[in-house]
Amino acid sequence: MQKLTKAKDEAMAELLEYDKHVLALEVELDTAEANAKITSIKVEDIAAEANKRADVLARVIVLKDMLEEAKAERERLRMNLEDCMRAIGNQEFDTAQTAVEHGMRILESKLREVHEIVREMAVMYWGVLDKQAMHGHQSTFDQMLWDYFSLTQRGENYKGSANHRDLKTYEAVQQFYAGKFGSEYGRKVHLHQALNGKWPLADRDSELFQKGMKAYLNQKEKRAVAKKAS
Repeated sequence: MQKLTKAKDEAMAELLEYDKHVLALEVELDTAEANAKITSIKVEDIAAEANKRADVLARVIVLKDMLEEAKAERERLRMNLEDCMRAIGNQEFDTAQTAVEHGMRILESKLREVHEIVREMAVMYWGVLDKQAMHGHQSTFDQMLWDYFSLTQRGENYKGSANHRDLKTYEAVQQFYAGKFGSEYGRKVHLHQALNGKWPLADRDSELFQKGMKAYLNQKEKRAVAKKAS
């Protein structure tokens, strides 16, 4: 990168220096073309003026040729500078891509550990707190993970825009979501599923209770036999 930067600086200096030469030629050509304009002359001065005008027109032609060549050379210098800058840009891009890929490999083991934690949290959230989540609706759990990700990416107390919640620290995120993962409706759903259809709570004369008790006693007898055999 250091060699490319040096080459770019040299190419830029050469281009800007050559611009002075092009500008000087443009000024000379403008002056020559102004002098070549026909003005009123006396009859006795026609021959002298004709020779003078021929010299001026010849100078205009020469200056035009010189300017065209100078512009072509300037374009060559500009393309050289562009090539240098493109090479630097490509190297910057490749370096950034390699760095991100390297970071991915470093993060792998840490993210595997994080996955285990998030998986256990998800089991609790979807299995208990929000069993009847709306399809396509971002859950409180998803939003919390996104807030944590934003902090991981930006860092705590980052500068810049923030939403109305102003969650710029991990502690602030934790305090914001405390007690918000399960609504009262979610509690009712969970308690309904936890209590509904459970045979010990059913009437003693009901079929549900009788079947449950029978299965329970059979299982208890099997455990006793197995324990005695061991």
